[in-house]
Amino acid sequence: MPRIFNGVDALEGEVPWRVYVRVAMKALCGGTIIHKNWVLTTAHCVERLEEGHEDDDSIYIRAGSISKWVGGQEIIVNGIAAKKHENFMNRDGLLWNDAALIEVPDPGFNFTNPNIRPMCTASTTHNICPGDTGGSVDHRDDRGRYYAIGISSYGMGDCGNPEDIRLLTRVAMFLDWIEKNTGEKFCT
Repeated sequence: MPRIFNGVDALEGEVPWRVYVRVAMKALCGGTIIHKNWVLTTAHCVERLEEGHEDDDSIYIRAGSISKWVGGQEIIVNGIAAKKHENFMNRDGLLWNDAALIEVPDPGFNFTNPNIRPMCTASTTHNICPGDTGGSVDHRDDRGRYYAIGISSYGMGDCGNPEDIRLLTRVAMFLDWIEKNTGEKFCT
């Protein structure tokens, strides 16, 4: 079964802002490049680092490949590079303010690779499956520019059931927080 219910596999270079995020070689999440030095993902993906549950506090970020394990560019950063939203809560599996930023040191991502690009940060027939958390849900405007409108957070039930609930973190609600913590302006 495909990872996204009723979805289609992306072609190499089709979504150059998408990354795979591995935390301590265990948690596997998605993420979105919003700047050459910043990745947006979910707080629950990186929360174990701050709680000291992992011996390896490294974050592995793979960009420019549709494979989780090979190709593209992999950057390894220390867990202290991750910043969860200060009001993030995980209460019995219900996630609140599920947003995090990962700072990538200079030189950052290699935008000379056509498969790696930043993205602007501002249904009943398709669905996100477990394991896709942290990846963005995107909107394409009339000019062909993509915007991250949501971050896949969590869901209830089985993948593929149109009655199951999948919840997103609304990016627009966190734009001020993103700009404050990155020191960058987005979509101006």
